This record gives sequence, structure tokens and C-alpha cells, in this order.
Amino acid sequence: MRKDHAAVIIGADPAVQRVLGWSAQELTGRRAIDLVHPDDRQRAIAAWMDLLATPHGEARRIRLRHLHRDGRTPSRPPRWTWAACRCIRRRASAWPGPARAASAPTR
Repeated sequence: MRKDHAAVIIGADPAVQRVLGWSAQELTGRRAIDLVHPDDRQRAIAAWMDLLATPHGEARRIRLRHLHRDGRTPSRPPRWTWAACRCIRRRASAWPGPARAASAPTR
């Protein structure tokens, strides 16, 4: 997933759909935090803030539970999928610049 400085998803590659079930079109424009399990959100926010403070090209790893598309129905509880994300700060542009980081979920 590619995100802007506010962690809004601006793009996703096919790996995201294989792991989480969401297409790039469904994810684009959503807040990334909305896909993170409530118990993992504080860690996700702290990791994102840490990433934004790192130099260009630096990477961080974090393992979080993400909402899987197949599990979100009115008749049953959400399905959560563990995904390890390698987050890389891609650009050192002026705040609030465009795409700031990318993450690739893997099981």
C-alpha cells in the first residue's frame, strides 16, 4: 500500500489483494488505520509516526492484524488477518508532501 503523510491509502499492489482481499480501488482513499484491529491501533500510530521521522529510504517492520475483506458482513464478526508490514519512507518531500511511505503486507 502507498500512503500519504496522513496514512490515507493512495494506491495498492496485487499482493495486498492476495493477503487481505481488498482491491486497490476499494482501498484508495481510505484511512489505513481503519483496517487495523482496534487492539493494534496505538502501535500502528506509533510506528507510523516513527517512520515519518526517519530519513529517506529507511525501513521499519511491524506485525498488525488487518481487516480481511471476506470477514466484514452484517451477520458475522469481522475476520482479522495477521500481516507483517515492511514500511519504507519513499520521499523526503516538504510537509505535507505526496506519498510518504509504502507498506507491503505478508502473512
